[in-house]
Amino acid sequence: MKKTLNWPLSIGIFYGSFVLALLCFLIFSLLNKEDLESSDYYAKELAYQKQIDRLKNSEKYGYTVSWKIDPKNKYIVIQFPNSLDFSEINGRITLFRPSNSKLDRIIPIRVDQDGKQIIKTNDFNAGNWRLKILWQNSDGEFFQDGKITIPKQGA
Repeated sequence: MKKTLNWPLSIGIFYGSFVLALLCFLIFSLLNKEDLESSDYYAKELAYQKQIDRLKNSEKYGYTVSWKIDPKNKYIVIQFPNSLDFSEINGRITLFRPSNSKLDRIIPIRVDQDGKQIIKTNDFNAGNWRLKILWQNSDGEFFQDGKITIPKQGA
């Protein structure tokens, strides 16, 4: 005699597995934490016009800040444009870690006589970071940002 599943039991198994899949997805989404760039993002969004003005200033004056990572010596080199008076530059560099906001760093800008700032990465976690440079001089306020990847130590 051949055993077969009857249709009410089959429908019950189908709906039961659907509910189980939804519960698994719900638990996964509750345990997966994504940090916001800022906890007060709404207030920052309202003040974003100032940020747009900083970006326009950077384009207007042609000021481009460059950076590179030196994995051998474990530091980031940030180079300001040579056309500037380096003694006038001040501001801050923010290193934002998208996967964990507790690792974020804010570093004051202190350039040397060559227009460079060196940030040691010995105690930085390897991975993707967002670099945000907000600086000012006698011409106004400027902003530039980008992505960097800090390699694993010893790599």
